[in-house]
Amino acid sequence: MSQTINIAFPLTDSNINQLFAMTSTTKAAYLSDLLLLLYTNVGERYLDPSYGTQLLQYIFDPDDNLTQNNVIKGIKSAVKAYIPDLTIADVTFSESEQENQINCKLLINYNEEAFTDSTILNLTF
Repeated sequence: MSQTINIAFPLTDSNINQLFAMTSTTKAAYLSDLLLLLYTNVGERYLDPSYGTQLLQYIFDPDDNLTQNNVIKGIKSAVKAYIPDLTIADVTFSESEQENQINCKLLINYNEEAFTDSTILNLTF
């Protein structure tokens, strides 16, 4: 059996004798942790009411620099507080095909022992 790190998010069924699919790489674990953090509303987690973001509140706001700056600020402050090993290097926004939807691309840097790596996460909310 391969070594696992944490539960993969979004939650999916496991192919082996586990209830949920698990992550087995540092990169997958960080991305799973990040998605869980970003898609959790502040106040939603029972014993940690400050965990999460308020990203969903921006869905109905105009797609302008003020909204984009608020989204970036919310993402960076949540990551700094709850996943300090990650650094959000860049956030870019793209046009959405659907109304009331925000698409953004995150460039993420993280340390894995002696190495620094980066990845891109496409986020839609």
